[in-house]
Amino acid sequence: MRLALCLVLITGCAVGDDTWDEDLDDAAPDDQGEAAFASRFAPADAFNHAGLSHSGSHGGIPVTALASGTTVPVYDSLRQKIADVPLDAGPSDGNVKISTLEKIQLGGHTMFRLWPGSSRHNGWVDVDAVRTASKLTEEPAARAHNGEACGTGAPGLGNDFVIVPQDAQGTGNPNTIWRIHSSRGSWFTLHPDWDHPGGVNRAFLFWSWTRTQANGVIEPGFSGGGVVRAEMLAGARFEPCSVQPIRSIVREVSNTSASPKAGSQALAVYAVYGKYQTPTRAYYGWTIIADRLGDSCRMHMACANGPGTCARLPLPASCHY
Repeated sequence: MRLALCLVLITGCAVGDDTWDEDLDDAAPDDQGEAAFASRFAPADAFNHAGLSHSGSHGGIPVTALASGTTVPVYDSLRQKIADVPLDAGPSDGNVKISTLEKIQLGGHTMFRLWPGSSRHNGWVDVDAVRTASKLTEEPAARAHNGEACGTGAPGLGNDFVIVPQDAQGTGNPNTIWRIHSSRGSWFTLHPDWDHPGGVNRAFLFWSWTRTQANGVIEPGFSGGGVVRAEMLAGARFEPCSVQPIRSIVREVSNTSASPKAGSQALAVYAVYGKYQTPTRAYYGWTIIADRLGDSCRMHMACANGPGTCARLPLPASCHY
């Protein structure tokens, strides 16, 4: 969701080791006892590190020209075309940018992720399709040790889940939207279509998840969450690792006020860490499994073999899958 919520979307999100201390106003009686169960899972901190950064000045490498034509093809993690993106489709109507956290090989092509600042255009581009002022070089250090495979300390729970892209639940008020409050004073929007941007039926896998405090404020010192690593089409399999999920809190905020203030409603968003396997490689990262408003929980994944057949995760009991 970038989550810029992330976003994309959420441009931020997530709670720390006290994720399962459900003492907020979104807590429900059926949450009791989850803390003891969660202790069997590796802490989220082991797979969610601060310091993730984009290339260059933390904003990506600008594309100066296209090799041919007026648009650049953008692909998903299976090399299926997502869109044809104009050169000027980047942030603030500037040129699109390339994120060099990692490069991949798809169909014999070397590819980096496009980072234009528009969620519907997030995807992979061929290196030979673009021209940049500086060389496109992979920067694994910028990942801040995120995206690591789950090992013996946090084994996979079985390839039981399938992706079911969903809109986050609405506020119920046409004049308000869900937002996260930055410690720097900025408000970031959680767009309602973060899970299937631009009408494309896919969900994002993120390198890391931006932390929030219990009141929905992004935690000081935690940076770089919400950067997209891969896309997962509806129906794709996802295997959670035995890592504690992260709960993020977003607040109801006026979408018309120049100086927004948080309202009384809070939406809890739950992210899980795990593996997305394509025919050519495995990707590890964070994605959304549920969002909860009061005692209403909307699932963003389903059990491949029917309700109740998936491995149990430390989620509120009101979130069924």
